[in-house]
Amino acid sequence: MREFMRIIKDRRFLIVLLLVLFVNGILEYNEMKPNEEVLTYNESFYGEDYSEKVEKIREELEQEYSSLSLEEKVNKLQKINDEYNNAANEFWTQAVSNWDGIQELPSLNDYYLTLTEEERQYYGAVIGMLSDYNYVLEYSKDIQNILDRADKQMEDTGVFKEDSFAGRNIVKTKKDFQKIADIEPVPSQQSSYELLFNYNLSDFIMIISVLAVVLIVLDERKKGLWEFTYSMSGGRVKLAASRIMAMAAASVITATLVYAENLIITGYMGDGFGDLTIPIQSVWVCEKVTLTVNIWQYLLIILIWKILVLMLVGLFFMGLSLVLKGYMKVFFIGAAVLIAEYIAYGSIDMHSKYSMFKYINIFAWFDSEWCMRNYLNLNILGQPVSLYTAMCVTVPVLLIIIGLSVLMSGKVRPFAIRAGKIKKIFDNIVVKIKPYRYENMFLTECYKQFIVQKIWIIMVLAIVLGACFYDGGEVGYDYKGTLYQKYMEMITGSVTEGKKDYLEKELKVWQKKYDEQAKLLENPDKLTETERKTAESKKEQYAISVECVNELITEVDRLLLEQENGSDVKIINMVSYRYLIGEQSLERNTNDAMIILTLAVLAASVILSSENTMNVRGFVKSTRHGRKKFMVCKYGTLFVEELIIFIPFIVSEFLTVNSKYKITWLNA
Repeated sequence: MREFMRIIKDRRFLIVLLLVLFVNGILEYNEMKPNEEVLTYNESFYGEDYSEKVEKIREELEQEYSSLSLEEKVNKLQKINDEYNNAANEFWTQAVSNWDGIQELPSLNDYYLTLTEEERQYYGAVIGMLSDYNYVLEYSKDIQNILDRADKQMEDTGVFKEDSFAGRNIVKTKKDFQKIADIEPVPSQQSSYELLFNYNLSDFIMIISVLAVVLIVLDERKKGLWEFTYSMSGGRVKLAASRIMAMAAASVITATLVYAENLIITGYMGDGFGDLTIPIQSVWVCEKVTLTVNIWQYLLIILIWKILVLMLVGLFFMGLSLVLKGYMKVFFIGAAVLIAEYIAYGSIDMHSKYSMFKYINIFAWFDSEWCMRNYLNLNILGQPVSLYTAMCVTVPVLLIIIGLSVLMSGKVRPFAIRAGKIKKIFDNIVVKIKPYRYENMFLTECYKQFIVQKIWIIMVLAIVLGACFYDGGEVGYDYKGTLYQKYMEMITGSVTEGKKDYLEKELKVWQKKYDEQAKLLENPDKLTETERKTAESKKEQYAISVECVNELITEVDRLLLEQENGSDVKIINMVSYRYLIGEQSLERNTNDAMIILTLAVLAASVILSSENTMNVRGFVKSTRHGRKKFMVCKYGTLFVEELIIFIPFIVSEFLTVNSKYKITWLNA
């Protein structure tokens, strides 16, 4: 029990726990806070405190419709919505017919600007209620469609074969969804649940706390006490059992506090959680959860799985630390396993024959809510096994195996009694190279920090994380983005009147095409339904083209004016710069900064640990260069460490943006 209390009360664990909560809170808040542009637009459109006002209107409408059936509520709300849409379409049609072709093309949004703030808030409440009620109304139909499709597949002898995986999968799917066919969802809050279920960074941040427990356990080795505890009657299995209890307690404390923090932040950033006793299927994103539980039970199940998975990772590292000799091997092997798991989780396609390695995976289990929410059956030895069932079986089995391994590690002979051939070879190499032989204080400090204090592990972690954050995947553009990229390929570079003339000619072409479609739509009765829809689609597309070219002409005009004033300007593709240093980079840069700062703090925390451990700081200060020069070398070493941490993330970000958006004219 003393070992248990020693670990839990250790200030290193408490500091790391506070650091985890702080970092998680900052990252979560930054990810969930609304975009400033969107927030500004909503406030200008709906007025200040619009969320509270819309919610109040919604409560009044729900009270007004309380005596109506669900179908009657939907019909009333749909009628209001149709009136708004019809009025908006009439306004837009009239505005387009009066458009002079020079000013900005009218849009449906212009109609809503003619309404008062109260009318817009009322319309927003109606839209939200209609969406919620429609989901509840359609839920039973959606589940019944799944059951009907299963019945139809079972009747088709060309598809259904009872002894095949596909046949068993169809039978299991029908059986699973029959359990929730009679559930009646209730209209409830949605946004807080969506924020909570879609945020999973905290699952990975929590790993730091269990690693802190592992480091505390290794204290006995650093202090040379392993041989002593090994010789005690209770110094083996009993001590290992206490450490397993400590790891379990650390996992419970960390997961509970972090999950509670997530609930508080998402509840504040969203619309709250409402009634927790209603079925979990009342939440849109949980429509296909095949468990018959209510919301609070569902949240509790998620927490339990997060605790178990966190404990699994912690015991895995603890087992390695008790069996392997050096920190280097423990963290290298542990990191290699986690990286391999992450690569399998992120890169294997769900339809691949290796998909089992994607889902029976530590990172899939960390996001346990995702495994419960997404209905997918794995092919395990020809039998369909759901993601949730696979997690329920695999995680406890691995916990038992690793827990027993930790207990058995109590009987492993101390390293001082073993031969240690690899250690001898390494020591001989170090003696021959003598990286610390030079009479240079800075090189000595570098050796102490990078080799003795094992800071190289953090450096490698920074490089690996930087490499993992690189994303060279293709970007999908909408029509306007594709058109913009096409024009930028032709006009990027020097600013000339010829390029402006070219754009003005393009504008006339798009304007002519737009006018042709608008003229066709003046007599919609002469068109078939297909012709009318085609004309409307083309008209909308040409309007976007006109808008895009107009924006390019405006930008070229601005650059021509700058050029006349003596500036050496270029036409550049602004998309890449917005994603690298503009407003669209804020969230990504904040996340990078928090990770960099976390690694930087870890590196800085041991800068004086050697002197403190040996209690020689007073002695060092009394020497000739023990103050200024010594501390300058310390800070110089720290600067090198922080630079190595910083560079991989910045290079990865630059290469990612360049691969997606092609950064050009860096000297402009």
